[in-house]
Amino acid sequence: MPSSCLVRSLAAVTVLFAAPGWPCAGEDGEPVSYFDAAVLSRPGLQPFLYTPGASFHERAVPPGDENLDEWAQFFEGKVDRAAWAQLLYRDGLERLDALINRLSAKQPVAPPPADAAFFAFPDRPRLLAALMYVGFAKRVEPIALAARPADAWSEPVVVDRAAQAPRIDRLSAAGAKQAAAERDPFLRQRYAFQLLRLQFYRGDAPKVLALAETWRSELSRPGVIGARALCTVGGALRRSGDLARANLAFARAWDASDDVKEVALVSLKLASEKDLAATLALAQTPRERAVVWTLLGARGSELRALEQVRTLAPDSDLQGLLLARAVVKAVGKVEGAGAVDGARLVRWLRSEVAKQPRSFQLQLALAHTGAARADAKAFAAASAAAALAPADAATQRQLRVTSAYALLSAPGPLDEALLLRHVAPLLTAPVGSDFDAFVREALSRRWATQAPVLSAAFLGAPKGFDLRSLLALEAFLAGGGKTPVEQLAVQGWTAPPQRLARHIALARLAGADAVGAQAAFASDASPLGADPFWLHARDCLECDQADTARPTVTRAQALTRMAALQRAGSPEALVELGTALYNFTEWGNACVGEHELNQAFFQSAAALARRALQAKDREVRARAALLLAKTELQAFYQSPAYVSDRVDFQAGEGFRALAGLEDTRFAREVLAECGYYRTFRGKR
Repeated sequence: MPSSCLVRSLAAVTVLFAAPGWPCAGEDGEPVSYFDAAVLSRPGLQPFLYTPGASFHERAVPPGDENLDEWAQFFEGKVDRAAWAQLLYRDGLERLDALINRLSAKQPVAPPPADAAFFAFPDRPRLLAALMYVGFAKRVEPIALAARPADAWSEPVVVDRAAQAPRIDRLSAAGAKQAAAERDPFLRQRYAFQLLRLQFYRGDAPKVLALAETWRSELSRPGVIGARALCTVGGALRRSGDLARANLAFARAWDASDDVKEVALVSLKLASEKDLAATLALAQTPRERAVVWTLLGARGSELRALEQVRTLAPDSDLQGLLLARAVVKAVGKVEGAGAVDGARLVRWLRSEVAKQPRSFQLQLALAHTGAARADAKAFAAASAAAALAPADAATQRQLRVTSAYALLSAPGPLDEALLLRHVAPLLTAPVGSDFDAFVREALSRRWATQAPVLSAAFLGAPKGFDLRSLLALEAFLAGGGKTPVEQLAVQGWTAPPQRLARHIALARLAGADAVGAQAAFASDASPLGADPFWLHARDCLECDQADTARPTVTRAQALTRMAALQRAGSPEALVELGTALYNFTEWGNACVGEHELNQAFFQSAAALARRALQAKDREVRARAALLLAKTELQAFYQSPAYVSDRVDFQAGEGFRALAGLEDTRFAREVLAECGYYRTFRGKR
């Protein structure tokens, strides 16, 4: 059975012959890292920027193609890249053989359009040598792919290697002869790699290792083929039982080429401290030991690996990979065996920053992790990172994201001048999901103390409701009026300003501020489903909509009346206002279609009902008691107890208050209509 390196690398190893593909994305689409790869590390490390919900090998950017890059250097850029890729990855042997015959013809022939790029190459012997190699590689490929499953859900195919042995022997003999005759080091290396593959898929691990020694000088050339050869050797060593040497081969392959990083990491086996110690003992340089620790960190031990890498290779590109993974796991509150303790990470980062205050990566990591923990010092770290950062666009965007996140997460009032400075560039450009998610989290945390109603409502924002709306709402909460932040949000919002105004108005209405919401609906003549001021013991939307005796109520009319009720402030007015707020939810008769605002409307209606319970008029108090009970019932319907256990509704404050008003006409009506209330009365 092939090693996991080779099993997982079928698509990657055969990039010589088949079109490169995208790794699997998460169920929700392409994963998006919280960090830009250009900020914390080189782009080749992008697959390892851990994103909660996505495995380490998933990418947010298309992979490169080192193999094509190397072929372009071989041809000195004189063969069209697309034409060569078509021939190398997609065309069959028939097309290749026809091209070789035309190029080898003694009499000049007019090339077809598809061959023009090859006929234009000035060094025909060099081109023919390359094409002969590609022909050999395409004949090896079916053997390498014989065990490949039909799709990701199928089991590997069981291959009769004994039946393939004669074909492998013939190809090996022909390949060895061609390799011996070839003088170009680039092509000799590729022939040697194909000879290794043939023996590996024959299952002859000792022969793979012997060939690797024979072709050592060719295979040790830097580049993607040398890295793939290391991976093949690692598979053979694992089959031979030499796990430590196999691990070291995979680590060297990982460090040698971006194209094999996913494969090499999957293949590495560090299941115990003994495995780790044995592999480290074979490493010949501090860099090799640092790479082994990095791969351990990429398997879920980021902090431990960071401490070792900082000692072994403090100025290497490895630190960025581990920092990104540790920070994102801490920020995302990943649980389980791979969790990173955010408090411990912050302590470690502060310790390292004290030693190296001019490290951009460390300062940025400290700022981002601190912001997630609402650390008041996070913005200072972001400012320090900004002073050290490169000027490229990716880095500057990452800094703006982290700076805005730190500002919004800090306790206390917002510094509007700083917010404008750091958020404005992000509002005038396309906003990525990373910034959007951070801002939602930060604003929700702020509102949890400043405005609990809106905190619950906007943790998951309504459909079509974007970041700029949230910033505008923050400005309203901070003091209302046309503040600079609010103006910026309205100007930069992609939807019409009226839509933003209505979202804000509904949010204010959910907080029982009908006066503040009225203006946005002053000219809205769209009808509501039914009269929202109608209080029922048992909701029946269809009944209300079918009742033609009551006049149609428009949104403008409803808001005008609700504003008047708010200004009146009497117990009767409070009950009527609370009834309308209840009916604006999905459980009422006049739903306004804002699912995320349901709980905010319920909470406001309940608060108004409690105030109205102080009325002297017992009928008003009875109506207030029912309104309160209805909000308590809806809270129960959405609680884990109801969803999971289907337990019976337990009467709360509303029904208890109504039971003390049983002499009222309204209480008697409720008793006749409401089964929950009758059950409650029967248990008393």
